[in-house]
Amino acid sequence: MTLRAGQAAGLPPGNCKPACRPVDWSASLARLSALHTLFAAGVSPASSSGKLNHAMLFLYNVPDWLLGIYVVGTVVGLSFASYFTFHRICRPTFTDDDKMIALTTLGVVATINSLLLAFLAVSVWEAFGSAETAVVQEANTIGELGRDLAIFDSDEARHSRGLLRDYTQRVVTVEWAEMGRGGSSREVWNAFDRMFQSIGRLAPDTPRRVALLPEIWARTNELLKQRRSRLHTSQSAVPGTLWAVVVIGSVLTIAMAFALMPTRFNLMMLFSLALSTGLVFFLIIALDRPFAGTESISPEPYDLAIENLQRWDTEIAPTSPADGDGAPLLGVSR
Repeated sequence: MTLRAGQAAGLPPGNCKPACRPVDWSASLARLSALHTLFAAGVSPASSSGKLNHAMLFLYNVPDWLLGIYVVGTVVGLSFASYFTFHRICRPTFTDDDKMIALTTLGVVATINSLLLAFLAVSVWEAFGSAETAVVQEANTIGELGRDLAIFDSDEARHSRGLLRDYTQRVVTVEWAEMGRGGSSREVWNAFDRMFQSIGRLAPDTPRRVALLPEIWARTNELLKQRRSRLHTSQSAVPGTLWAVVVIGSVLTIAMAFALMPTRFNLMMLFSLALSTGLVFFLIIALDRPFAGTESISPEPYDLAIENLQRWDTEIAPTSPADGDGAPLLGVSR
C-alpha cells in the first residue's frame, strides 16, 4: 500500500510506513527491457507465458453453435438481469418527457454503436479474406516453383524440389497449429532456408537452364514474401481499445432501454436489441482469428500443392523428354 493509497483508505501515515519504500527503478527498467526484447522478437508477453492465449483459444475451439449460444446468451442474459435488477432496486418512475428523451438518446447512441459494430465486422471480414488470399497465393507459388525446378531437371534442382515438398508438408503439419496462436515455427523457417540455400547452388549449364534460373529466383523470392504475409495475417486480431469502445457503446445502448417499463412489448424490444448485439459479437469473435476455431482457414491449398508435386513425379516426370528434345521452357501452374 502506498502512502497516498493509505491516506485515501483513512489510515494515518504511520500505518503505511513499512510499504512506503523507494521505488526500485533498476528492476523496473530491467522488466521494461525484457518486454522490449519480447516485442522485438515478435513475441507478446501473453504468448510467452501461454496463459492468455490458451484462455482465448478455448473460445475459438468450441463448435460454432456452442460459441453462438454462449456469446448471444451472455449478452441477452446480462441485459435482462441488469434490466430487472435496476427496476427492482431503484423502482424508477419516469414521466413522458423522460421517456421521450431516453428514446431519443437511445436512437443516437444506437446509431453510433451500430456504425462501430459495422466497421468492426467489416474490418474482421477483410482481415479474414486477406489471410485466405495469402494462403492461396503461397500455395500457387509453391506449385509454380515446383514445376520450374522439375523442368530445370538437375540433381540439385531435384534436391531443391524435395526440400520444397518438405517445407510445404511442415507448414501443414507443424506451423498451422502455431498460426492458430498467432505464432510461427522455427522448424519450418529452417526448412524454408534449407530450400533457399539449395536453390542458390543451382548452376545453369544449358541455354534452357540459363533462361529458367531468373524465373526460379523470382518465384523463390515471391514465396518468401508470401510466407511473411501469411504469418503476418495470422497475428491479426481486434485491438483491445476497439473492443472496449464497442462494449461500452453496447452497454450504453442497452442501458437507455431501461427507461421503458417492463411490459411485454418493451421486453420484446429489449430482447431484439440484445439479440442483435450478441449476434454481431458472435460474428466478430468467430472470424477474429483467421487460423483458429472451427471457421478458420483450411490448409487444403497446400495439400493440393503437395498432391500435384507428387503427381508430377509419378506420372509426368517418367515420360518427360530428355534435355534438348523439346522439353517446355517454363513450368506452367495449373
